[in-house]
This record gives sequence, structure tokens and C-alpha cells, in this order.
Amino acid sequence: MPAPIFRIFVSSTYIDLIQYRKAAEEAINELEEKFIGMEYLGAMDAEPIAASLDMVEQSDLFIGIYAWRYGFIPDGSTFSITEQEYQHAKERKQPRFCYLVDPEIDWKPKYIEKDVKATALEKFKEMIQKDRVRDLFKSPEDLKHKIYRDVNKWILQHKPELQREKPVSQNIEWGKRYRTTIANEYATLAMLGFKRSFDMDDIYIPITMHQDPDCRKMGKQDEFTEKSFAQNLTAEDLLDFPEKAVVVLGEPGMGKTTMMHYLARQQSIHSRGLLPIFIKLAEFSKTRDSLEMALLASVENHLSGADVRDFAKQVLEKNEVLVLLDGLDEVRYDEYISVTERIRAFVSGHADTRVIITSRKAGFRSHELPYRLFEIDRLPLPEIEKFVCKWFAESATLYQKLMDCIESNNRIQELAQNPFLLSIMCFIFEQDKNLPNRRVELYEKCTITLLTLFDEKQVPKVNIFTRQLKERLLEDLAYYFFNQGTDDFAYDPLIEQVGKTLAQMGRTENEENILREIRENSGLLQQSGDYHVFVHRTFFEYYVARKMQLDSHDTILARIKEPRWEEPV
Repeated sequence: MPAPIFRIFVSSTYIDLIQYRKAAEEAINELEEKFIGMEYLGAMDAEPIAASLDMVEQSDLFIGIYAWRYGFIPDGSTFSITEQEYQHAKERKQPRFCYLVDPEIDWKPKYIEKDVKATALEKFKEMIQKDRVRDLFKSPEDLKHKIYRDVNKWILQHKPELQREKPVSQNIEWGKRYRTTIANEYATLAMLGFKRSFDMDDIYIPITMHQDPDCRKMGKQDEFTEKSFAQNLTAEDLLDFPEKAVVVLGEPGMGKTTMMHYLARQQSIHSRGLLPIFIKLAEFSKTRDSLEMALLASVENHLSGADVRDFAKQVLEKNEVLVLLDGLDEVRYDEYISVTERIRAFVSGHADTRVIITSRKAGFRSHELPYRLFEIDRLPLPEIEKFVCKWFAESATLYQKLMDCIESNNRIQELAQNPFLLSIMCFIFEQDKNLPNRRVELYEKCTITLLTLFDEKQVPKVNIFTRQLKERLLEDLAYYFFNQGTDDFAYDPLIEQVGKTLAQMGRTENEENILREIRENSGLLQQSGDYHVFVHRTFFEYYVARKMQLDSHDTILARIKEPRWEEPV
């Protein structure tokens, strides 16, 4: 006897989400269930709202897709049709799955509500987030995968009688689909808050690294190991290293995550490459799953199909994967031991699986992960020149002018050895056709650029707090902790200092909300466990110098003989 059809209603505004509705329909069709939506209303006598609510009543499950339009509000009504559909499903206690567009995704301004409707939409989204577990989507394909995954999981748990016999999937076909998805995901390298995007294969400058001679050495010293001490290695060299698990250390902005994305793409492009699985350890730390479970879930997040987990399990068992674990330094202090224990348990049980872990150097505890340690090298001048050349591929004049600026100023050249800061210089030079002559002016331009990266985006409230407020907080924090003689700011005194500054200004904003915006939108402050640190010491010293302008001349002169005060002075 064939399984019954499960009816799924998809609610959303229409004109701005056509491709996303198609993606939802594709997911439902692959599940072999019934898609119900406004596309198939046809001509009828009923009012639109009555027809919509009738479709909700005919359905077994509700899916809501929401971006930046609130939708049509019928005459005499307070709520849009879209919101009324959700409220009707809620009243009927239908299972509801809601998906909101990721705020970082660019959206056409004409499809973004303003004024009263924008306020209504915000209240509606707040209600959804309180009522239901919701997820963010970045693209139609991303939405399709998530709908398939979530609905399929729900049906397995609540409606097993709806499961249909699926043909046995072929690992080769699953592998092709997964590789294509990963290769496309990392095909583009977005820089500076999506202000500039480049083809990964074109812009990526292979970073080099050296093995830490003081790290704990594992196993015998062979020819390859000796070679790793004698010369710098590329990311690809790590895939040939005798020991399968390694740790790559680097300061903020040195390209650790970009290197991992690059490796994932390269392995995906080549049909005989390892199957890459990328995990953000900060997200992994929020769960209690084993690392193997997290890896399987990551594959499922990229593919839709009932047999995906079986495919992923088989590939893991054959040690044909490249496990990329990014950002150990972003794990909170109280979760650090749990995360490292789960990593070690996985490595112990999968001794032939290639694992690469990245972390900021400061605070890394080698005894927790006693694997080979590598440290990323600063960019040498020839690599800086290659990057600048690729950035200004359409203007040889700008390329040459910027290189002249970098080569003629040792301090600027030092900053350019950090890929992140080099990209800021290129961006500033592209706008102004020049770099400031004075270092302090360059730092000022850099910080303003970072603090206002999202101000031009058409997504409401991405930068909630003003640049002036954040600059004042950064000045006070830098000055306080510099006087304390520490580069890493413990969370509790950090929050206390932010609170003091806000009180002095007569402000009542939440301290953590402001810190989060500075971290996530500008990157000037970065979090490492329970500590915060400036992305580059130059910016730390720059904000100290800004605050020092309020000091007396005698105070400033008294610091001249102290080496650590030299740069701020």
C-alpha cells in the first residue's frame, strides 16, 4: 500500500522570493510530498486572504520563508496576509518551520520595507523567533538543503508511515554532488564585509608556514620532517605530512580560515582528492556531539537526500576525508577542554584520517592537542606585490603607486605583511588613490573603514551603534589595558570598563551587544576564549594614542623613556 501524501504549505511574500519558493518546492518534491502555495491558486471567487487561510487549513505542515518585505495588508486588517497565514497555522497548532534570510546577504533595496511596514516586519520576526526554532538561509540552494533536512528529520520522528522506499544511492554520485557544492561555496573570496569579492583561484596567495622547532615532536624524524625544519611549507604540503593531525597557528588576519577554504575547494575540484569537511569549532563547542557526529551533520547540511548520512559514514570509515577544524581560539575557556578532548578522541579512533586544526597562537595550549605545530609566515614583499597586482588587475598605475607607498615606508610594509591589513590598504587606496603620508592618518582611515563596513548595506540595523560611540569605547579600553600592561583583555574587567564608559556618557546600552558589533562587524576586537584582543597591535597603540591626547604634557613626557610607550607617544 503506497504511503499517504503529506501536504506542506509554503508561506512568504512572492515577488522578492520567487527563486526561494522554487527551491522549497524542489525540496518538497524530492521528499515526494505535496507542495501547497499561492502559485497554484488559479482563478477563484474567494478573497486572497480567505483562499490563503483555506490552503493553510488543508495542509499538514507549515513552512515560512521571510526576507525584508512584510507583504500586502488587506483593507480593514492590521496584519499582512503573510503574517495572518503564520498566525492561522499557529492557532491550528501545525508543525511550523521558519527560515529568515541571513542579514549579511545583499538584498535589492526595492524589496526592503521602510517606515511602518519595516516596524511591523521586525515585530513579526521577533514573534517567530520566540515561537519557533528558526534558521537562516543564504541562497536558494542553501534553503532547499535546510528544508529537506528539517522536514525529512521531522517526518522520520513523527510520521514514519510516510517514509518511502528510496533507491540505493551510489557513493560516486553523492561524492560528485558534495564536491560541486563545496567547490561552489568557496569559489569566491569575500573581503571587508562583502565590499569586494574575488575569484578564489585568482586572488589567493599561497601562504607559507614553518614547523615550530620547540613544539612537542611526535614519532620518528624522517626525511620529510627534517625538510619541514629546513624550508617553509605550503598548505598543500600538510596533506603529505607523515602525521595525519597537525595544528596551524597564526595571528589574527594571517589567513587561517581562507587557507582552510582554499584547501576545501582544491580537494573538491579534483575528483581523486579527499572529501573536505569544514567545521567552525566555536559552533561545535555549543553542542555535546562527538566530532564524528558533527562531521556527519556538516555533510547533511550541504546535501539533501535520505541516504546522505550513510554515504558520509562510509567515506569516514574509509579515511577518505579531510577534516578542517577552524578557530580553536574562538572556543570559550570553559568549553576548551571539552572540545580538545573530543578532537583527540576522534583522532585516536581515526588514526588514518587527515585533520588540520587552526588557532591563534596566543593562548594555544599544545599539551591539549599534542600534534605537530606549524606557524604561518608573514607575507614577504614579493607575495605582497602579487596580491596588490591581482587587486589592481585593471589598473597598472594604481598597482605601481601603492607598491611605491608600501616599499617606501617600513611601518606600512610591516602592516602589509598581514593579509587582512593588506586588503584594507588596497581598499583604501582604491577609494582615495593614495595612502596617507602620516602613519596615524593611515591608522585612522583603516579604523574608520572597518567600523563603517556595513553602513552602506541595505539591511536594516546591521550597524546599530554609531562609529563615534564605538571609537570612544575602544579608546577607553585600549588606554586602560595598556596601562595595565596586558594585550589580552579578560572578559569580566572588559565588560566592567565598557560599563564605566557608557555610564560616563549617560548611555544605557547593553555592554555585550556593543562588543559583539565591534567584533563581528569590524573585526578590530577579536575574541579568544574568555579574552579579547585587538586584531593588530598597531590599532591597540593607535587608540591608546588617541586617548593620550587628554593627558598632560608632563605625563606624556614622563613616558618617553619607556620602550613600550614609544609608538603611542
